[in-house]
Amino acid sequence: MGRNQQFTLFVLLVTSLYKSTISLNLPLKENPVEPPLKIAAFNVQNLGDKKLASTEEMEIIKRIILRYDVICIQEIVTKDQERLQEMIASLNLKTPNDVIYRMALSERLGRETAKEQYAYIYRDDKLSVLDEQTFPDGSDLFMRPPYIVHFSSPTTRDLSSFVAICSHTQPSSAANETHALATVYDYAHIHYENPDAIIMGDFNAGCSNIRVGDWNWIELWTREEFKWLIGHHIDTTTYVSSCPYDRFVIAGSKMGSAVIPGSPKVFDFQEEYRLTDDQTKDVSDHLPIELQMRGKMSEVAEQYLKSKTCFTIEDGRHVSNVLILYEERDTLPILVKLLTDTNNVMYVKVYSKSSNINNIINNLNLLSTTFQDFVSKETFEAVKYKVLHGGLDDASSFVILEEPVYMFQVECNSYTSICATTVCKETNVN
Repeated sequence: MGRNQQFTLFVLLVTSLYKSTISLNLPLKENPVEPPLKIAAFNVQNLGDKKLASTEEMEIIKRIILRYDVICIQEIVTKDQERLQEMIASLNLKTPNDVIYRMALSERLGRETAKEQYAYIYRDDKLSVLDEQTFPDGSDLFMRPPYIVHFSSPTTRDLSSFVAICSHTQPSSAANETHALATVYDYAHIHYENPDAIIMGDFNAGCSNIRVGDWNWIELWTREEFKWLIGHHIDTTTYVSSCPYDRFVIAGSKMGSAVIPGSPKVFDFQEEYRLTDDQTKDVSDHLPIELQMRGKMSEVAEQYLKSKTCFTIEDGRHVSNVLILYEERDTLPILVKLLTDTNNVMYVKVYSKSSNINNIINNLNLLSTTFQDFVSKETFEAVKYKVLHGGLDDASSFVILEEPVYMFQVECNSYTSICATTVCKETNVN
C-alpha cells in the first residue's frame, strides 16, 4: 500500500472513529414508532482489489448498501483486509453523525485457492452482534460454509433477536448445499436457543443448477418450518438469463410475523439508478434481494396511540337549507348532531360506525336516497368507488386488523352551504 493510500485510509478511519465515539457517548434513544428494519443480501461478484479501487463501481455499491439496515455481502475475494475497512470508513462519511455502519466479517472460506469472505454490514443503532461464527462444517458439506450471526434487534416488533445465515453455494453442488442449509439452521437453532432465523444469499437455486426432481428431497424446501420468500419465478440476475439464484428463507413464528408481507423482492438497481448494461454488469451479475421487518412501538405509543385512514369527498354544489337534515333526524337510523362554533356558524353532522364496511355503504346509500341535496348520487358513487379500490388502504401499517371499525361522517356548513362526506377505517400505527 502506497503512502497516499495509507494517508487516505488513516483519514477515513479517524473520521469513522470520531463518529463512532459520538455514537457511543449518546444515550440510546427509543423512538415512539420505529420504521421497518430493512434487510438485504447481495452477491457483488468478485469483490476484489480492482473493483474496490474503482470509484464508479464502489459509489454504486455503497449507494446500494446505504439503502439497508443490514446487508449480507457475498463473493468478497480481496486478500487486503484494510481495503474492506476503508470501504466501511468511506461508507460512514456518507451518513449522518448518529448513523454508524459496522461490519461482521468471516474468515476467508473455500477449498484450495478459491476463497471468499462473507460480510454483514449493519447499522449499529438498529442491530448489534451477540455472536458470530462460520458453520463448523466437519462433514465438508459446503464449498464455502455459511456465515452465522446472532443479532440483537431492539427496534423490531416482537422480535428482540434473530439468527442470520448467509450462504453462497457452489453452482455444481447447489442442490446438495441448499439441502444442507437445513442442517445449518438446526445447528444455529440449538446453539443460540433461538428458532427465529433468516437464511439468505446466492443459493444458485434455479435454472440448470437444481433439477425439478431435486426439490423433493431438499429439506430446506420440504420441511414445513421453512418459508421461502423469493419464488422460483423471480429473476435475481442482471444478465439475459432469468434465474432465481438468490433467496430468502425464514423460520420461527416470530420471524414469520415480523416480515412485512409483500416486502421480499428484488432491487433492480439498474432501473433505479438508470445505469447502462455495461455499468450494471461491472457492479455484479446479481441483483440484491431485500425485505422489511416491522418496527416496534414504545409502550406509551402502544397504549395511547390510535390510527385511522380517511378520505373526504366534498360536493361544491350549495344546499338550500342545511338545517333540514337536522330537523328530519328522527327519520334516519343514524346519529345527527347540530353544532355551533364561536362565529355562530352551524354545522349539521351525520355519523355512522360499524365493523362491517357494507353497513357503512348501505347507510350512506340510504342518506343519499333520502336527502340527495346532502349526499348526492355522484358523491355516493365516488365514495363507493374509493372504498372498493383501496381508498382506505394504509401503506404504512403492516398488520391487518381482524375486525377494523369503519365510520363515515357527513358535515354540512351553514355558512358555505356545502357538504363534505368523510369515510375512515381503523388501522395500526405501524
